[in-house]
Amino acid sequence: MPKNRPLFHDVMARNNDNYGKILELEFWRCEYTKRKYILDFNDRESIQGYDFIKSSCGVDLVDKATRFVMHHADVALGIVNDASAPRNDMYIYLEQVIIAYHNFVYRDNPKYRIDDLEGVGFDLWELYDCLGDREYESVGVLHADARKYGFYPMDLIAIRPIDEVVGLIDDHVNLYNEFPFLQNSFPIEEKQDIEFYYKDKDGKRYFVEEKSADVVYVYIDCLNGKETIEKIFRRIVGLINEAKKNCQMHTAGDCENSDIQICIYDKSIIQDKSKLKEILINNVLAYRNWHSPEFMFTESTIQMGKHLIVPEYEQVPFNIRAAGLYVWDKVHFFGQKLSSAIVQAKKVNSLKLNRDMDDRSLDRCYRLAKNSVEKMSVLRFSDL
Repeated sequence: MPKNRPLFHDVMARNNDNYGKILELEFWRCEYTKRKYILDFNDRESIQGYDFIKSSCGVDLVDKATRFVMHHADVALGIVNDASAPRNDMYIYLEQVIIAYHNFVYRDNPKYRIDDLEGVGFDLWELYDCLGDREYESVGVLHADARKYGFYPMDLIAIRPIDEVVGLIDDHVNLYNEFPFLQNSFPIEEKQDIEFYYKDKDGKRYFVEEKSADVVYVYIDCLNGKETIEKIFRRIVGLINEAKKNCQMHTAGDCENSDIQICIYDKSIIQDKSKLKEILINNVLAYRNWHSPEFMFTESTIQMGKHLIVPEYEQVPFNIRAAGLYVWDKVHFFGQKLSSAIVQAKKVNSLKLNRDMDDRSLDRCYRLAKNSVEKMSVLRFSDL
């Protein structure tokens, strides 16, 4: 830990733009993911008995998704057919139930564990007497959707017209001089070219078995506060080179005294030294900051978050993304022709589009939104 650690508010003040950009990109990732989640309900069965539920946007497919989520939420909470239940408050509680279920499924593995930073969480065993098989099943359904899409299902069905949302965000920024926090992300289930496995705070290691000769396995200790992240990176590179020389299993490092196991599944990434360095440094930083809370919200943490979430170049203006998603909603939710939706978008004042913006440019904005929805990712125009 640094001898003269900067005060929290000083760090945040110096990094306000970076922190705001992280929140903005997470907002767009959620908006794109919501729409992918809704579209996927074309292939899911309808829930019977919740026909009274109507979404504010008046879209049948959104209604279908909302009924599905609310049905399983009501079952999990034991409030089926209870019209007087304070659902908004209880859905916040349900997030903690999903977290408890998640931590139970992954047996507190720090790679997947969601920590309770606000002191309101609990373990699944505390609910043992409250949840029957039916309740567990519904919690499992909601958890599976959260893992697949990266957000809580209750956030994924919160669809509002994007032009209205833009206005609300503008009002918040003007009032508080900061981007609002609008959704809670969830650890998404996806395979990476490089995977990291960790030792928990009690010293238990959650490393995977060395099974494949096609994988490079490296073990590293990284919790010495006096050792710089740059020095740790150089040690990792040395171990990678050592592991590659081994003929049978490509492994190096002291497993018994390591904090992190690094598994490189795509060895071609080793040749891309710049990308390799970014991945290694930022994941080691993330682990160090998780393991030692005194480093949370330091400048290195914020820079790490910006790197992991925010593209380093070609930032797409907020109103351009909003315009593309506005057109997408009109086409995919309301069945309008693309040409008609583009004409309509030009008339929406909150989108703040240039008066001379042509149809071709708006079509490109729409295609950016369309591809971002399909990939559940905040893409750039160069990705098209």
